[in-house]
Formats: sequence, C-alpha cells, structure tokens
Amino acid sequence: MNARWKNLAILTGLALTAGLTACTSDSLNEPPPLTPVQADTAHNIFANKPAPTVVTVSNLDANSDDEARTYYSLRQNRVTDSLSSWDISFEGTSVTVNGEAQLLAGSFDSLVTAPTTGYSPTVGSWYRYSGPPSHLITPRDSVLVIRTKDGAYAKLKILSYYKNNPETPNGLTDTSKYYTFQYLIQSNGSTSLAVDTSVAPRTFFSLRTGREVADSTGQWDIAFRSTTITVNGEARLLTGTNFDALTEVPQDGYTAGTVPSWYDYNMTNHTITPKVGSVIALKTTDGKYAKVEIMSYYENAPATPEGTRHTARYYTFRWVIQNDGSPTFP
Repeated sequence: MNARWKNLAILTGLALTAGLTACTSDSLNEPPPLTPVQADTAHNIFANKPAPTVVTVSNLDANSDDEARTYYSLRQNRVTDSLSSWDISFEGTSVTVNGEAQLLAGSFDSLVTAPTTGYSPTVGSWYRYSGPPSHLITPRDSVLVIRTKDGAYAKLKILSYYKNNPETPNGLTDTSKYYTFQYLIQSNGSTSLAVDTSVAPRTFFSLRTGREVADSTGQWDIAFRSTTITVNGEARLLTGTNFDALTEVPQDGYTAGTVPSWYDYNMTNHTITPKVGSVIALKTTDGKYAKVEIMSYYENAPATPEGTRHTARYYTFRWVIQNDGSPTFP
C-alpha cells in the first residue's frame, strides 16, 4: 500500500472511531426513558352525589277494609306490598319495619347520626293514648331510626295519626288511621342523617383500600365535591414534576383541608383540565405519605375533554401510598 492510500485509511478509521465515540457519549448523557410506576387507578369517582332530602308523606291509609297492612318503600317513596321491597308498614296503630328499628327521644332535625347499636326487630310505642272520653292518639316526641334489611339507615317521624293532619286533633271527630310522616333515608349505607340540602355531599375515598367510604366517620384519605378536593390530613400541590419520576415527596410545607387549585379552566368551552406537571403530595392523619395524580375530571376520561360535551365531576386518578411512613417511593 502506497503512502497516499495508507494515510487515507488511517484518517477514515479515525473518523469512524470519533463518530462512534460521539454516539456513545451522547447516549450516556440521555436520561433513561421513564417506566410507569406500579400505581393504583380509580375510574369515574362521582363527585356530585345528590344530597338526601326530607320526604313528607300525607294521609297514608292504614285502615283498609280487610285490615291488611299498608306497606311502604322509603327508597321509592310509594306504597308497595309485602312481596316487594318495603321498609315500613302500618295497620291501625301498629308499625313494623323490614329490618330493625329503635325510638329515640328528640326532634327530627337534631338527630344527625344513626346509632350502630340498640336496634330491635319491633317498633316500640310511638304514641300516647289519652283514653276515654277523647280516645286521642298523639305521637311521642321521638324519632324512629330504621336500619333496613340491606343495611341502609333512615330516620322517620310520625306527625299525625289523623286525616289531613289537623292542628288540634280530636279523637272523636277526626278520621283516624291516616298517617302523616316525614323521613330521610341514606341509601348508600351512611349513618349520617343530617338535614342539609344546601350542597351535595362529598365523596370519600380510601387510598389504602382503593374504595369509596360511606361518609366521614369511616377511614378516608381524600374526598371530592365538584372541583374541590379535600384530604384527611395534610396536602401539598407539587408543580413542574412528573408522577412517575417523583421518587420522594417533601416532608414539610403541607396544609390541612382543601388542595390548592389543581386544575386549569378554559373559559371558551368551560373545560376543566388538571395542571400539567402537578402531583398532590398527601400526608395522612397517621403519618403515611402518598402521591396522587388527577388524570381526568370527565366520565370515562376522554382523551380530549370538552366541558360543553362531556359529563363532568367524574374523577379518574392514580396514586401510590407508602404504608411504612417513608416519604420515598420505589
């Protein structure tokens, strides 16, 4: 090989070596691709449940010709029969429940939480009887608490035993065996019987079990009502981060109550979207750390949500909770 070709071969080899070295160096400087962490995901957590309302039933006839009982469904708010789903029945002054019940002294509004014990298959004496000559039946100052056959709680107050609920009933002249009563039922199993229809109740969720919790008396970690997110403990909204890359959350800077604004709002199409690069760091009441990412505010988590087209207040989110009390995540 002459000197010219020899020098050309050497230069070519050096160029290839330099190119390989440059490629190797660049690849070493590139961050490895993120691998999605093993997180739990909740889909379509509804954050706008209807508040329980007080229902008033007037002139329920408990005096049929054949003296049969009158069965009533509190859930359906209608008369039914013994073969269907019923919660309470009436025959004369006799009241029975399809489940268990107890009478508690006090007003309807003051009873805000149903007891979990003290129930009986029979209903106690809910009325006073004056005897002759007036033979007047008047409800006691008490509230009937019902635990239905499938575990729902309700409160019911009998207001009158006479037709049209006379202000001053007369046992001799007013038509009896016509019940007027009011009730409230919590069909989701909650023991909360507070009368508050001003706002929809919160939806409580346990990150530990991955399930909704009936009400705030259970062990919950995060709750939703419309766009408001509340934590049972303290929270901090982290921005400019990535859920998968976040391996450690701060140990300070948390505040109790609601999470700071976690979303952006598009006024043109009224769309709520989670802030890009935001993660909720959560510190529970017993010192456990968690990270939560809100993924969607719309039913079925559409890829391109539109507030004017998609159904809102359905949360999809994912989370990791560190049960050993550490602020680090694998």
